[in-house]
Amino acid sequence: MKPSYLTTSLLSLVLLAGCVPDVDVDKFSDLNYGGEWGVPLVNASISLSDVLAEDTLFTIDPDGGLRIIYESDSLIGFSIDDFASIPSQDPIETTVPLDIPSLSISSSLGTIAGAKFKQLKIRDGNLSFTVENTLSDTVELQVVINNGDISGTTFAVNVVAPVGTSTTNVSVAGLDIDLSNNGTTENYLSFDINVLNNGGSQPGESVNLSITYQELLVGRAVGYFGQRSVNIPSGSFQLGVEAFENFLNGLYLADPTVELIVTTNVGLPLQLDVDMDGINTANNVEALGLNPIMINGPQNVGDFDTTSIVIDKNSSNIVDFIANVPNTILYSGQGIMNPQGETGTDNFVTADGEMQVGLRLDLPLSLRTQDLIFQQDLTDLNFGGLSEDADIVEKLTLVFRIENEFPFDADLKLDFYDQNDVLTDSVMLDLFDAADVDIDGRSTGYKVTLEEEVLTGNKIQRLLESSRLRMTVTLNTTDNGNTTVTIYEDYDIKVRLGVKAKLDYDL
Repeated sequence: MKPSYLTTSLLSLVLLAGCVPDVDVDKFSDLNYGGEWGVPLVNASISLSDVLAEDTLFTIDPDGGLRIIYESDSLIGFSIDDFASIPSQDPIETTVPLDIPSLSISSSLGTIAGAKFKQLKIRDGNLSFTVENTLSDTVELQVVINNGDISGTTFAVNVVAPVGTSTTNVSVAGLDIDLSNNGTTENYLSFDINVLNNGGSQPGESVNLSITYQELLVGRAVGYFGQRSVNIPSGSFQLGVEAFENFLNGLYLADPTVELIVTTNVGLPLQLDVDMDGINTANNVEALGLNPIMINGPQNVGDFDTTSIVIDKNSSNIVDFIANVPNTILYSGQGIMNPQGETGTDNFVTADGEMQVGLRLDLPLSLRTQDLIFQQDLTDLNFGGLSEDADIVEKLTLVFRIENEFPFDADLKLDFYDQNDVLTDSVMLDLFDAADVDIDGRSTGYKVTLEEEVLTGNKIQRLLESSRLRMTVTLNTTDNGNTTVTIYEDYDIKVRLGVKAKLDYDL
């Protein structure tokens, strides 16, 4: 059924009021007109292809069956900073005697969640040197990172320390650090401090040196990245099925599936706990109810790994999720890094490291409906001035003849709202009956329905005084919604709608 067509029909009824003759009632006050006349408003055939012509989410199977497919290649994304993160570092503090030529010190890189890095390449960051010099002259030191280089050149920096406290900052972008101390440990830092100028110091005199790594961003990492949670960025998307945008609930698909496609070049086991909620036009919420998803990642640097997880009615709440007829889907959640802990296999990530989670929603229109509700408001009503003379309309009759090939029963309720938006009255119609179906759920032909609804008295007046009409259509598949049917593109519905009006006014 094409809901908007019914809207057109009802609006045609409204426009009928403009056809009443414009009569000077003062000139002929002793005459009376009580005739009955009818106007055909609609005589049309509507096919499902007409309804879906503008909706690109619908596809047609080889047998003519319909399905809705929604795809997004990168619904959720993670980058290198989500997996390999270095926290703020504590200063490495030492006293440098000025009467010896050099000094070696070592320390450990601070990490989070028990991470054990073996190799790091720094994408960006600084190294800060603070010197407290209590002597009477300037001191010059050279600091060498024993296990670090940039493009093969050992990292070394000269630090000039005048009298007092001074700080020198240098960039460490591109610094490669072997934190394994030649394969024996992890998170290892090592420095040589050479005294280039002792400022004329006496034996036993020294300066205090503080070395601090600041705002380090990882460009490449190998090791164990720890067991911790990373947040899935919260977001939403519109399902965008225009043919369903005004439905509220009650659409039960027989075999809907959701496929999550995870593509990653990050060597890291990750457990994804994704929360996905659907919200319909009445703001009713239904959760998809996904089980945890396990991603192992590639085994070798440079490789990509793709994991496809198909979620169906046996592993989720997808049937009720779709029955809620969502038009907005919210997602959030978290990923748990290394859910099995440290296994002995190194994690790795490179500068272009990423993980993308795509979504494919496949909804074959093999379904049943139980009280599937469609609602639409009809506004901007124009009764052509008849509202002021509602007493001349003695009777209005809506006449329907419908030949329906769809396997749906339809009932219609039309609510009248006045200018204060107060519900004043309503009309109920058994709009049409479902076509019969065969054992495969396919329609076997047309079901013909004849229906009349007579409006009299105050109901006519309340209709003509309405500023808004709310149309509620309730759909059920064959056998009161207990039969699963398949929707095919060649289904159509033939509609004839007319109005009979009996007028009673003095001429």
